[in-house]
Amino acid sequence: MTGKNIGLQAIIINEMKLKELSPPLFFHCIIHQHALCAKIMSWDSIMKEVVSIINFIRSNGLNHRQFQSFLIEINAEYGDVLYYTAVRWLSRGRVIERFFMLRQEIYNFLKEKGKDASMLENQTWISELAFCVDILKYINEINIKLQGKNQLIPDMWFHIKSFEMKLKLLQTHIEKNELTHFPNCKKLFESSEFSLSRVKFVEAISILQQEFNNRFQDFKRHSQYFQLLANPFNIDVEDIPVELQMEIIDLQPQDILKDSFKASPLLFFAELPASFSKIKNIAAKYFSMFGSTYVCEQAFSHMKKIKNPYRSRLTDDHLHRVLRASTSNFNVEIEKIINNIQQQKSH
Repeated sequence: MTGKNIGLQAIIINEMKLKELSPPLFFHCIIHQHALCAKIMSWDSIMKEVVSIINFIRSNGLNHRQFQSFLIEINAEYGDVLYYTAVRWLSRGRVIERFFMLRQEIYNFLKEKGKDASMLENQTWISELAFCVDILKYINEINIKLQGKNQLIPDMWFHIKSFEMKLKLLQTHIEKNELTHFPNCKKLFESSEFSLSRVKFVEAISILQQEFNNRFQDFKRHSQYFQLLANPFNIDVEDIPVELQMEIIDLQPQDILKDSFKASPLLFFAELPASFSKIKNIAAKYFSMFGSTYVCEQAFSHMKKIKNPYRSRLTDDHLHRVLRASTSNFNVEIEKIINNIQQQKSH
């Protein structure tokens, strides 16, 4: 898809050059890039042990039932541990968070079963687990913000920028031994004599920062345009491309247009007078693009649910219609449809 010489991108660019047209913009799905950045924090020493213990509990039916009964007996906050699924964006953060919350119950259960639970007695390992829970919570939060329909590229980019700023703040706080933004670490270190592995934690955040900086270069090249589209009335003329500066100067003093922008940014750019044609073209170019493949992947998820073994007579036409209905924003008025259908009366 993205090969420089024979990939789809290269073919499209070459064709556009032959036709003397400007090349299109290419963006790697922002959610996918975010997921790849998150993977840099593998923390194998944590995940390997967590997944091993969870598999011991849940893969054996007897162990699983006994563990669930044990949690009910002691009135635990949660009723079970979660399976880890690598392909799911939020899985790792949720799995280790649940594991951390139930760590004492899991330790007691493993001891009863005669299973090795030495890692849950290791203060260094538990402190690293708490750090993973806290940092992955922030990573999952930004992932959720990037999901959903009707997400414009500038908005998604600003979510990434805010997360990069948060990483800088978190790194500074760890260096100062300030744990306000690491709630699980804070509870752990306040309630016992755990020590903070500052060097290792700072290094982990630094690596994550570097990965985000390297991954989103394609978006950073267009950050000037994103700033312009976010608020054309509050941007410094020197911070935008030269070809747009004259139009921006003419636009900013107009209070009527400013009120229109506050009411509806998309409608504002669509209804701009012809004298602002360059700004309108930039807005049309970026607002019409998909920042991620979320909508496509959501459609595939719907199709997977529709094409199940119990629908043996599902044709391509049926699939097309059902998939279209399931991905539509229209609410189907089932009651009204049923009432309009002539009911078959018994004789």
